[in-house]
Amino acid sequence: WTAPGPELSLTPFPPVSGAPAVLNIANNNPGDLVASGYSFVGAGPTQTAYGTLLLSPPFTQFPNLIANASGNATMTANVPPVVQGWDVWLHALNFTQMVWTNPLATTFQ
Repeated sequence: WTAPGPELSLTPFPPVSGAPAVLNIANNNPGDLVASGYSFVGAGPTQTAYGTLLLSPPFTQFPNLIANASGNATMTANVPPVVQGWDVWLHALNFTQMVWTNPLATTFQ
């Protein structure tokens, strides 16, 4: 048995344009530094100094997060109405453990 690695989720899934969405990276250690980002172009791959990012440029990084006592690194973002029908790809990296999360792809409702 091995402990689960960092897992990226988005609530609601798929996200709804004009409403808030919660991005959560679970299964971190408390205090871990976590970076996440998104692309409207595709799923990469893009080679980085930290390994393979599964986002295509141009991509945007969210502010870095610190995992709480439960191991969750969470942020809420307001989804603008203009993105309804757009595809989005998301990926995250636990910098402390140097472990990538699962990638996510969805379309804004």
